Amino acid sequence: MLSVSGVERLPQNTGFKNNFFKLMQECFKPAKKTLVDRTTKLPTLISIFPKLDRLMSNIPVGMLYIDLEGFKEIETIYGRAICSKILYNSALVLHKMRIDFYGQRNILTACSIGGDDFAVFIESPHAMDDFEEEYLALKRQIENGINAANQSLGLNQPLHVHMGYVDLRRIPDYHIESLVYKALKEATYMAKQYDQAREHASWHLLKKVLEQKSIEILYQPIVSLKSGDCLGFEALSRGPAGTALESPAKMFKDAERFNCLMELETLCHDKAVYNATAELGQRYLFLNISPAILSTGNYHKGLRKEMRRLYGMNFNNVVLELTERNGIEDYQHFREVLQYYRRLGFMIAIDDAGAGYSSLQAIAELQPEFVKIDMSLVQGVDKNPTKKALLETFVDFSYKIGARIIGEGIETEEELITLAAMGCDYGQGFLLARPGTLNQEIQPHIREKILLSSRNGHQFQNEPSKIGDIAMYNNCIAPEMPVEEVIEIFNNNKSINGIVICQAEVPEGLIMRDRLFARLGSRYGYDLFIRRSVEDLMDHHPLILPWFTPLEEAARQVAERLDQGITDYIVVTREQRYSGVVSTAKMLDTMAKLQIDQAKDANPLTGLPGNRCITRTISDALRSTSDISVLYFDLDNFKAFNDYYGFAQGDRALAMLGQLLAETVKNWGNSEDLVGHIGGDDFVIITTGDKADLIAANVIARFEEQITELYDQSSLEQGYIIAADRRGKIKHYPIMSLSVAGVSNHANHSYENHLQLGEAAAELKKIAKAQQGSAYIRDPYVNTR
Repeated sequence: MLSVSGVERLPQNTGFKNNFFKLMQECFKPAKKTLVDRTTKLPTLISIFPKLDRLMSNIPVGMLYIDLEGFKEIETIYGRAICSKILYNSALVLHKMRIDFYGQRNILTACSIGGDDFAVFIESPHAMDDFEEEYLALKRQIENGINAANQSLGLNQPLHVHMGYVDLRRIPDYHIESLVYKALKEATYMAKQYDQAREHASWHLLKKVLEQKSIEILYQPIVSLKSGDCLGFEALSRGPAGTALESPAKMFKDAERFNCLMELETLCHDKAVYNATAELGQRYLFLNISPAILSTGNYHKGLRKEMRRLYGMNFNNVVLELTERNGIEDYQHFREVLQYYRRLGFMIAIDDAGAGYSSLQAIAELQPEFVKIDMSLVQGVDKNPTKKALLETFVDFSYKIGARIIGEGIETEEELITLAAMGCDYGQGFLLARPGTLNQEIQPHIREKILLSSRNGHQFQNEPSKIGDIAMYNNCIAPEMPVEEVIEIFNNNKSINGIVICQAEVPEGLIMRDRLFARLGSRYGYDLFIRRSVEDLMDHHPLILPWFTPLEEAARQVAERLDQGITDYIVVTREQRYSGVVSTAKMLDTMAKLQIDQAKDANPLTGLPGNRCITRTISDALRSTSDISVLYFDLDNFKAFNDYYGFAQGDRALAMLGQLLAETVKNWGNSEDLVGHIGGDDFVIITTGDKADLIAANVIARFEEQITELYDQSSLEQGYIIAADRRGKIKHYPIMSLSVAGVSNHANHSYENHLQLGEAAAELKKIAKAQQGSAYIRDPYVNTR
C-alpha cells in the first residue's frame, strides 16, 4: 500500500505491538530471589526463613554470626580467585562440622549473608553458665577448622573470625523475618564491637536478666531530719544474686555500654511501681532515671500509659531522680521535657549533687523539687569543716530556691546529728534504714536523735556561731603511745601543732608541738622522755568545750588563757566524745571576721543589725519550727516630716525609734530577742509569742510620748504639718504615728520561709496604716476575717 506522499506505510499489526510490550515487561521484571550463594554454594538467608520458622516451633534455636577478620586486606594480597576458594572452603566447614558448644550439637542449617559473612543455626543450649570459656573454645574450634580447610592455599598467616552468638526467641507480633534480622543485628554488633569473650559473656548475662526480668527491687527510706517521719522510698535495683550484675553499678554500666539502658530502666521502673503501689500510701517513690532515657518520646509515652493502666499509680507521688550516668547537652530542650512530666504531677530530684560540676549546673538550670547530696560530702561531715561549710551552702541555697535537701549515705550518729542540726531537710543511709521492704520502721532511738538535734541545732547557718562550727578534726592518739611515735607524727605533719590524747574517744589530755620539743631539748630531756608514753608529758587539763558552746563564750575563755600566756588548742567534744580542735589563731580570726561582718551589716544611723542578720534569725527560727513572733514597725507620715524639717531631724526620729525599741525589748522582752533596722523607717523585733503583744503596746505608748519632742509648737497645736505629696500637691499631714504588724509562726500557722512571712506582714501593715493614729495588727486578724 502506498501513502499519499508515495512513502510505504508499515502494516497496522496489533500482534506485533503486544509482543513488543511483553518483551519489555520481561526485561524489566524483577529477578527471582536467589536461593544459593554462587561463591559459597550455601543457601542465602532469605531462602531459609521457612525452615527456621518450622524449627523454632519445635526446639530452641540459636544463631552464630561469623565474619572472616580482615578479609578485604586478604583479597588485596591474594586476589579474588584465592578469596573465592577461601570462602568456599570455609562455608564447607561451617556446613558440615559438629559444633562443640555446651556439648556436641549439630548444625541445623547454615547460610551465606553475603561476602565473608555467615550465619550458622544450632540448637540453643538450655543453660549458659561459664559462657566466656565456652565462647573461646568454640571460636578456636571454628578457626582451626577453617585454617585446616584452607591449608593448601599457602596463606602466610592463619585466618581469624569475628563471632557473635544470640538466641532466637519468639516475640509477639513479630514475623520470622523480623526475628532473624533483629537477632542478626545484635550478633553482628557484638561480633564487630565487642570481640572479647568476657564482653560477650557480660552481654549474654545482661540479655538473660532482661529476658527473664530477674531484677530485685529494694526500697530505702528517706527520713525527715526534723520529725523522724518517712518521706518516701528510693527504689534500688539489683541483678541476680551471686552474679556480676548483682552490683547495680556494674549492671547499669553494662546496659549503657551494650545499648540496653532504656530496656533495663524501663524494666526496673515497672517492677518498682508494681511492687510499691499497694503499700506506698501518701509517701513518695523515688525512681532513678538517666536524662537521655527520660528525653525519649517512646519512654514517656510508655511510662504514662503503663503506670496508669496497670498499676493505678498517682503521679503526684512519684519523684524522677536524675542520675549523672548521661550528661544533659541541651538544657533548653530538657527543661521542656521536664515540663511535660511536671504537668502530669511528677516531681524532679537531682542525684549526687556536689560530686561534679554537672550536678550544680543541673540544679541551676532545672530547678528541682529535691536535691540529693552525694555521700562523699556527707560521710565524715562532723569531722571536716570544709565539707560542713559546703553542706551549709547547699542548705542555704536550696532554701532560697525552694528545693528540699536530702543527705545520702548517713552511716554514723555524728553525721546524722550534724546534718539535722544544720537544717538538712531529709536523710538517707544505712544508719536510718537499709534497703528492704516498704514496711520498714525507723528505730525509736534514731528518731529521738533526730528530734533532739533538730531542736537544739543552730539551723541554717550562714556564719559560725558555735565553737563546733570552726573545729577541725585531727586524729587522736592513745595515752600509751611512745613519745618517739608522737615525734614522728609531728615531723610528718608540719601543719599539726597539737594532738589530743583520748581513751575510748574521750579526751584525757593534749600535747602541743612546742611544749614537747622544748622538754626534749632540755638537758637530758631526750634521753629521759624518748621511750616513755605520751601520758607522762601531756597537759592533763586542757580547755575542753562542748560543740554547742557559743563563740562569744569560747572567745572569753580563750582571752583569759591568753592573759596567762597559754595559746594551746581548744579541744571540742560532742556528747563528751572527741570531735575536733580549734587553734587560738583560728578563734581570734573568726571573731574578728564576725565583728567586721556585723559592723558591715549594722545600720550606720541606729547601730542595729541589718537585713542579713534579720533574715538569718527568722530563717533559723522557721527551720527549727520555733514558736516566734515578728513585729514589723513602720513610721506613718515620715516622708512628709523629713521633707518639712530636713534630713537631720528625720535622722533624729529614726534614731529615737531605734533606741526606744531596744530599751523596750530590754525591759519587757527576752534576753535573746533581736531588734533590727531593715532600712529607712522600717524596723523589726523578733521575739516569742508570749511577749509580742506586751512589747508592741509599750512601744506604741512610749512612742506617743516621745514623738511630740520632734515637732515645733505650732505644728503640735494645729495637729499637722503642711507639705507636698509625691505629686507635688500640698496636703496636711498628721503628727507621725506608728503602724505595727505582728506575724507569728506556730503549730497552727507556720511559714515556709522568711519571704512568705514578710508577705503576710506586708498585708497586715496595710491594714494598720489604713487606721488613724498608731495601730497594732497581728495575724489572728487575718485568720478570722
